[in-house]
Amino acid sequence: MQNKHAEIDFFSKQPSWEVLTEKSYKRLIKFFFEMVKPNPSEVILDLGCGTGAFTSRIARTFPNIIGIDISPELIETAKKTNPRVIYKVNDIEKLEIDENSVDICTFFGVLHHFQNIEKVMHEVHRVLRKGGRFWSYDPHKYNPAFFIYRDSSSPFMSKSGRTENERLLTRTELKHVCNKVGFANTDTRIISGITHSYIHGRIAQKILPVYNLWECVLGYSPFSRYIGSYVLGCGTKKEI
Repeated sequence: MQNKHAEIDFFSKQPSWEVLTEKSYKRLIKFFFEMVKPNPSEVILDLGCGTGAFTSRIARTFPNIIGIDISPELIETAKKTNPRVIYKVNDIEKLEIDENSVDICTFFGVLHHFQNIEKVMHEVHRVLRKGGRFWSYDPHKYNPAFFIYRDSSSPFMSKSGRTENERLLTRTELKHVCNKVGFANTDTRIISGITHSYIHGRIAQKILPVYNLWECVLGYSPFSRYIGSYVLGCGTKKEI
């Protein structure tokens, strides 16, 4: 990550950082279950957990979950929201976690905050046990709406609600890095149908219903696998 202080400052000013609809949380968690096939007894690290939006939802089924975030303010908010979950302040690129000690690592909308995700994935590979898995979701570069609104090469890109580190990911990049790091059974997918309850910007918030409608329609379209809004990824640490 190029500027970690920018991330901390930005998200610390957003103490109630939840932008997705409840339906979208459930849809993404459903994909997590389907792709990772987690066991309730496994230890999960939710990396970049923020205020614990996903962490607390997963904890309803998986009690051995630890939320990790670089922002002390967000971790304090997360602890108050769900005191039964363990939350820790830590840097994803330099985890204070023993190697071969956890079963699953999750990134709910986190990897796109890193200019180079290879270092992050190396660290995840280190802390996972053999046979352990990671799972991620991030905005997709080839989605028309995200490209227009968020890509740095777009003349209509909005800086509202984003940090200087953010970028859009491609399925090819994610798969390439995961294979390079040493993950096996890498699975990447493009999906849509993820609606939002909030988005930064006065104009953006006004047209949000239109975006959500487009997102739902695209979710049922065969084109979703090519220009869908989010990249999903998972992989397994080799047993040997």
